[in-house]
Amino acid sequence: MNEPLISIVVPIYNPGLYLVKCIESLINQTYRNIQIILVNDGSQDGSQDICKKFKELDSRVFVIDQQNQGVSKARSAGIEAAVGEYIGFVDSDDFVDLEMYQVLLSKIRAEESECVTLVNFTIKPPCKNILDVGRPIDNIEAIGELFLLRFPTSMCAYLYKTDLVKCIDMSSDVHFFEDFEFNYNYLKRCHKVSLCKEVYYNYNINPQSINHQEINTKKLSCLKVYDKVKEDVSGFNNKELNEKSLFFRAHFMVSMILSFSVSSQKARESSCMILRENIGSVSKQSFFYSKYVPLSYKLMVFLFSVSPVFATKVIGCYKKFR
Repeated sequence: MNEPLISIVVPIYNPGLYLVKCIESLINQTYRNIQIILVNDGSQDGSQDICKKFKELDSRVFVIDQQNQGVSKARSAGIEAAVGEYIGFVDSDDFVDLEMYQVLLSKIRAEESECVTLVNFTIKPPCKNILDVGRPIDNIEAIGELFLLRFPTSMCAYLYKTDLVKCIDMSSDVHFFEDFEFNYNYLKRCHKVSLCKEVYYNYNINPQSINHQEINTKKLSCLKVYDKVKEDVSGFNNKELNEKSLFFRAHFMVSMILSFSVSSQKARESSCMILRENIGSVSKQSFFYSKYVPLSYKLMVFLFSVSPVFATKVIGCYKKFR
């Protein structure tokens, strides 16, 4: 009776053979008091039938069927249906270790924090000080590490408090790095964030995911995130946070430049103007003199602003001879 309920939301869109392993890793969790919310977002690969079969097998499974609206809308539907005190997210082409939620729940309750995260699940290597701290950290430190991409950006790396999650609107106009904005909005509401160094989340490389698509408007939508965050960050009255935010902006721009360089001519033509306009809006003084933006990023952004064609050739030569 003292065990709180954990709701786990799984947005599903054509995950193929990955889905069964994903769901099995949830229903076999060592922590049993869970609600598994499967949100079928208009899949056309038989995922709907798989969801229904698991629902028949396990009363903890709850299925939502909707027309394809994207991952943010699917997660929003799952959040609305969640009744647990805590909530986690798992992508349908991934799977988790069987003890993951038991460990994360124990940590968040023992330390009386507002969330716990798998601190090694990052884009950049996590800060050594974070790994060695041995205690919860405050939200300012967590946000600073998030801006430097040394803190998890993925929602799947966290266990959250559901009441706080329900206070956050999921952006429907950002389709790449969309988790980053959500986690910023969550972390700013926290006093304490617990850290878990173990790796319990298993990421599968799905060739159909947006990560492996050529540059398009959905990918380019990540460039909106900085503008959404920057004014809010100023409310912290913390100069260091503002400066750190330039790193994630640079990283997002460079990610798009790299995607541009390996895309078809047609995709380049439809995206070049959007990317150049975003780069053109950068404050040159703060960006190019930033101690947080690597020289390689500054060079790549500068070259692309001068000539996208030349920048693409330079990137191609670098990849060829590295």
